[in-house]
Amino acid sequence: MAFLVLLALILFFPVSVFAAFSFSISASDPITISDISQEILINFSLSNLPNPSYFRAAFQKESGDAYFGQIKNNSGDWVDIVALNGDCQNYYSVSDTSTTSFSIPLRVGSNTSPDPGPYLIKAHRFTQTACSTTEAGNFLTADFVFPTSTPTSIPTPKPSS
Repeated sequence: MAFLVLLALILFFPVSVFAAFSFSISASDPITISDISQEILINFSLSNLPNPSYFRAAFQKESGDAYFGQIKNNSGDWVDIVALNGDCQNYYSVSDTSTTSFSIPLRVGSNTSPDPGPYLIKAHRFTQTACSTTEAGNFLTADFVFPTSTPTSIPTPKPSS
């Protein structure tokens, strides 16, 4: 009899199991950036997206300086990366919570002239209601190898005698 009561409880009051939200990023390896307008495609993998959200990827110096770069949003516009506490509503929007993957183009953009060297690519999810953030469980490394210009010598005119 106790078995039938337990079975009835399970059938009529199923236990909800909620899996934790997580996401990660990937891209082509190695990532070498040689021009500020060069685009790289950042691939996002999601599981259990709890509600519609905004996403972005951004560059950051290994020393932890400010995030920078530009991403292409759903409208195809290039959007400047702002501080984590800034407005997130121009970033890439995912409204379908069953989405498991998508890609966002990322570039350095014209507002920044970073030094050559290694940079991190980090990704963030923002809630639509308060723009609170969650950082991806991983990051990527990009190497900035901007060409250096060689100064040309300009001949100095000799005074005529």
